[in-house]
Amino acid sequence: MDRNRYQHLVGKLIYLSLAKLDIAFSVSIVSQFMHTPTKRHLDAMNQILRYLKGSSSKGLLFKKTEDRDIVGSSDAN
Repeated sequence: MDRNRYQHLVGKLIYLSLAKLDIAFSVSIVSQFMHTPTKRHLDAMNQILRYLKGSSSKGLLFKKTEDRDIVGSSDAN
């Protein structure tokens, strides 16, 4: 296991988790093992990267309009 590579990738994910809050918990878990990573931890990080690749086109789009009200909805499921 290349510890320096693992630490480098975790650092990038920590920075990215500031903008994508849906990965913050997962990144916090893999970051706990920065000094002694195993293949299992690297597999978990690869799963996060696969999730990011699959969700790159999803997000919120805000358009400038004259109406300044923000309307939103949520599904608890």
